[in-house]
Amino acid sequence: MRRQAIQAALWLTLSSATAVAATGDAGQIGATLRLGQGARALGMGQAFVSVADDESALFYNPAGIAQLVRPEVGFAWRVMPDLDRRQGYFNLAVPLREQASLGVSWIHSGVGDIVERNSQGAAGETHSFAENFFTLAFAKQFGRVVIVGGSIHYVQQNLFDVAAGSVGLSAGLHARFDREARRPYSQFLQRLTLGASVQHIGMSLRFDSGEYYEPRGLGSGSITSESFPIVVRAGMAYRLLSKKQLLVSVDGSWVQDQHARLYAGAEWKLHSILLVRAGMADLQPAFGFGLAPTWGRRVIRLDYAFVASPTGLDPDHVLSLGVTF
Repeated sequence: MRRQAIQAALWLTLSSATAVAATGDAGQIGATLRLGQGARALGMGQAFVSVADDESALFYNPAGIAQLVRPEVGFAWRVMPDLDRRQGYFNLAVPLREQASLGVSWIHSGVGDIVERNSQGAAGETHSFAENFFTLAFAKQFGRVVIVGGSIHYVQQNLFDVAAGSVGLSAGLHARFDREARRPYSQFLQRLTLGASVQHIGMSLRFDSGEYYEPRGLGSGSITSESFPIVVRAGMAYRLLSKKQLLVSVDGSWVQDQHARLYAGAEWKLHSILLVRAGMADLQPAFGFGLAPTWGRRVIRLDYAFVASPTGLDPDHVLSLGVTF
């Protein structure tokens, strides 16, 4: 009975095929990566694929890092009160010559204190889930309008002493209409940016539950393979008011075997160092603010976002720190 209870827990955790077939919109692997990253983007309702003008572009649209003119480093921590969940990241993006940039990223997600129980409800071992997602990205601008970027990823998961890893790819496009072009674009186009990305191409994890069963003398286990769903995002952003202090953006996304989602957000620069943000992520409200004081040539960004839960859990609070050198 103990073996059957453990096997059921592993199967429910590692396999998503039944849930997706039943609902068409749940249970897929890689869900922690689709929560969104960075307090600035989250405060704008994740409508960020066409903005992508800071180091968090590494998550939303790798092409965006070619917009940077100075190196940027970013850190974030997501406070998720329910279920002992945690998530954070480290990003670094560095401009190169000829309007190109290189970036690296590490996202860590985890859940602790998963208590093993048998069919009678008696508690056993305590386990945890951990996921590490590493990215190496490169982007380059071609001409005055188009930027192309790509990323290679490595993801590693560990659950109940069962580990798996995989490599995958993402790609992105970004378009901005440069006022310095030989034939200057209209004011409308100069305020407009467009973006699109395709994420997690070719990523698949292979879990062998024998890594849990065999050391405990419970048998050989079984092998389960799951592919990360392809994620497609596209959107546009526009800067309003005389000094372009108000940025509004709209994104659409499609996750394989799920319904399409719509994201909308805005960022208003109230002062040289104060910004406020609000947005809707598939009908879930979000808001936030940012401070961007300067220290010599450096710009220090302190951002906060409040993110409502789509499942009725307590809201998440996201804190980010970014430095432009």
